[in-house]
Amino acid sequence: MQLKLFLPFLLFAPLLCRSTPAVSLSLDELLSRLAQSNKRRDALLAGYVGIRVYEASNGFTHSHAQMHVKVVFRNPSSKDLTVVSEDGSKVIRSRVFKPALSAEKEALRADLKQRSAISPENYEFTLVGEEDLRERHCYVLEARPRRKDKFLLRGRVWIDSVDYAVIRVQGELVKLPSFWTRKVEYARDYQKIGDFWLPMRDESVSQLLIFGRSTLSITYSDYQIEVRSAGGVAAGDVQLFKQR
Repeated sequence: MQLKLFLPFLLFAPLLCRSTPAVSLSLDELLSRLAQSNKRRDALLAGYVGIRVYEASNGFTHSHAQMHVKVVFRNPSSKDLTVVSEDGSKVIRSRVFKPALSAEKEALRADLKQRSAISPENYEFTLVGEEDLRERHCYVLEARPRRKDKFLLRGRVWIDSVDYAVIRVQGELVKLPSFWTRKVEYARDYQKIGDFWLPMRDESVSQLLIFGRSTLSITYSDYQIEVRSAGGVAAGDVQLFKQR
């Protein structure tokens, strides 16, 4: 499955990493294994159904909103996003949540997938060390964007040393979405479900010129995954998962 970074309007993350000098793979070998593993997973993934909870708040206006969304994804380019429930600030719901949903559907375009992919075409990587993250041993890469693009960030990427999958991305947007936005920090964590690594949680913080600090989180759960026929897995077989 091609790894892409989609940034839904507001974004977050503090940058912390315990780097160590013990690195057992070269950078080129690591990136090659990551690309091969992503391609294999993408070939197996037929689609999934899941639930998301969006939450956003602004301290200056003391506003808060929440929205529950059902997601039906068919690989490679079909995604239905259905709002199940929503409450709180109408401004946040109309100006943050709804544009985020629209932008995500647009991001399924092949050209935008390429622009946002975590790949050598979009980033210059440096292998800075290894560390354990959520009981998984990871290689840690420093990522520097090759261009100023709203889909790219400057930060770090954690790659699982067994599955060669991205399990965390963390950093700062290199191109701000508007004049009113002074800084956007972002983090996304992935969770393993069967043979796949799918989003678990996004967190973001935006520093706005007038309204100060705004936050957004997206929690992903209740995945139902459909896999294609390969390696003894029957076509249409559905693996069920509920986030713990």
